Amino acid sequence: MTTPFLDIILPVWSNPVEIRSCLVSLLPAIKSGARLLLINNGCNRETELLLEEFSDPLGEQAIYMTMPRNIGFVPAINHGLRRSDADWAMILRPCVTIADNDCRQWVEAGAASEKAGILVPFTASKYPELQKLKLTDFHCLETATINFDLLVLSRRMRQQTGEFSEELDGGKWCLKDYYQRAHTAGFKTCLMAGFSFTTEETTIFGSEERRRIAEENSRIQCQQKWGVERVVAVYQPEVKGETLCAVIDDALTAARLGHRLHLFLLRKQYREAIQAGAHLLHTNIRLHKLPLLSPLRTLVKRLLLLSQTNPDLLLVGDVTGFGVSDYPQLKPCSSLKELIAQTKVSGVIN
Repeated sequence: MTTPFLDIILPVWSNPVEIRSCLVSLLPAIKSGARLLLINNGCNRETELLLEEFSDPLGEQAIYMTMPRNIGFVPAINHGLRRSDADWAMILRPCVTIADNDCRQWVEAGAASEKAGILVPFTASKYPELQKLKLTDFHCLETATINFDLLVLSRRMRQQTGEFSEELDGGKWCLKDYYQRAHTAGFKTCLMAGFSFTTEETTIFGSEERRRIAEENSRIQCQQKWGVERVVAVYQPEVKGETLCAVIDDALTAARLGHRLHLFLLRKQYREAIQAGAHLLHTNIRLHKLPLLSPLRTLVKRLLLLSQTNPDLLLVGDVTGFGVSDYPQLKPCSSLKELIAQTKVSGVIN
């Protein structure tokens, strides 16, 4: 059999109604050459019969794997990844229904992005702040946020990054760790337009207290390994031209490390930044245009508002014009380069 362009890894536990909708939505992708890796992760008999009935007619375009018991979501994913030999592997939760997309075209568009390792579909509900950008079909910008609902991994990246950590929480921190390992290996995580899907709410079983403890332990491990992701406000009114481009480059480096950057720009700076495409680089970079009249007053109001939801907000730049000492909640940081160096070298940033 010819190696498929895409393996779709679908771990299933139970809930036949949910699973049926997901499987039916995958048929167009399978017809276009994708292969389904269907993992029976300790299903009840009703769900098991459904999986067998669906996979049998697909022949070599489906690999049906049965676990002796429910081994957990992340271990099931890793089991599927070990079986995958396609150039790209899509991880999918059974609560997801894919719209009538051209999977091949979408994956090939993502693959065209230099060093793309992880592809994430753009959804307006998860990124409402990006709706005004009017992303065109298959437009790609980088992100540091991935989700187990649906993500696509390149084989080259998987070979260098390895599997998902089964020792972490199986959610947020497991994903952050995987993203950072992919980034360290030199691969980009790309948020791409041109692909749509819907997600139903998933029922979570087990002890809430046990999940809370697992998440907290995972947070500690992840932050000790990769550092703390910070929210950073940047205000440097004197920079322009090549110097402004250098600031944007530093912001992109910091964003790739997981930091969230808010660049507060005067009107001319904002125009230069838009012309340089700074608004389309990374989902962790946001540009804020300050008004021509009273820019400092507006800046202070926005910084104080931002600090209410981000109490550890860092402030980079020339802030002497509005007496930063009067605002102890705004913590100074000398430069983005210092933040980057601390993140890479010392782990946790104090």
